[in-house]
Amino acid sequence: GLAAGLTVGVSSREWRRAILTSIGGLLGGFIAGFLFDYLPGETAAQITGLVLTGVLGALAAAPARVEDFVEVPSISAEPGRKADVEQVAELGAATIRAFGGRAELHRVPGGSPIVLGSFESGKGRPTVTVYNHLDVQPASKETEPWRTEPFEFRKLGDAYFGRGTTDDKGPALTALFG
Repeated sequence: GLAAGLTVGVSSREWRRAILTSIGGLLGGFIAGFLFDYLPGETAAQITGLVLTGVLGALAAAPARVEDFVEVPSISAEPGRKADVEQVAELGAATIRAFGGRAELHRVPGGSPIVLGSFESGKGRPTVTVYNHLDVQPASKETEPWRTEPFEFRKLGDAYFGRGTTDDKGPALTALFG
């Protein structure tokens, strides 16, 4: 469709604000509340600060992780890109593992690989399913109105550009961060 051919940018300021608000607010509030209930105030504040520093450090790495995915032209509709689709699936599995999860690749005869990842949360805890795709539609600067090369991740001003930043590689990574 039309949206598939247009360059889409994600404002880094909005991205940081949304992620920091959700993670910093929820995680920070939860951690601080829990720790302040069980530890002396100064100790709880120090631990909360260390945890949030780690979270913010991980968020600083988010654009580099998105870049790793965007720069793989994983166009499942083009048979000549099968190796790229395999590469992005392997990258997806490796990323889930890097976040502490388990990941398996399931190969479907004649189809694209499926990455199944899971994170243990404890017995009796609710299960949440997150579904994303890591393949993308074809894109070309020569035939479509891209201002940048589609498979080169770029930051222009306060926005990020590249095929998959918003559909669906960026959101897939956001699920891991948030």
